[in-house]
Amino acid sequence: MSVNTHEIPYFGEHTELTLSCSKCGWKITDFIAGEAKIPSIWTISVSPQTADARVVRSSSGTVRIKELDIEVEPGISSDGYVTNVEGVINRLVGVIQMLRRQAHDDSDQLAFDSCDEYIQRLTGSVNGTSEELTLAVLDPLGHSMILHETAIREDLESSDLENLSLGPSIPVFDASDF
Repeated sequence: MSVNTHEIPYFGEHTELTLSCSKCGWKITDFIAGEAKIPSIWTISVSPQTADARVVRSSSGTVRIKELDIEVEPGISSDGYVTNVEGVINRLVGVIQMLRRQAHDDSDQLAFDSCDEYIQRLTGSVNGTSEELTLAVLDPLGHSMILHETAIREDLESSDLENLSLGPSIPVFDASDF
């Protein structure tokens, strides 16, 4: 286990927690705010002007692009990360490229073309060649944030909270497991 405390400008103190196993390669990283936070949703328009906006996504954050009906919920091994808007878009594009390869292997032309359209719209929003999209990070624990003068933070409604995943739970190991 590795624990580091960082002062992230404009975000405050965060603890970076990394658990890993040298035998099997399992690893999980999370960023935990130093103070209690209010469940929140951060939104920003994706454009060349916001591509470098800092994004802190904790392991409990759900990433959403509403115009494309894309939602990435935290899974049981979800990691927290610090990147920028372009980095989040690149992560989404990477997953869609994987789906595109599978569609190609399955000779599913409709899915293949659909993946191409998603990739073009996502990358186009960052480089300004297509419409602006809205990036949202919803966090029931309030640890995720977007740092940019145009980013908007709102409290999450209780109806949203009911449908959001909290992300991974830290496993508890017993010495008899080894």
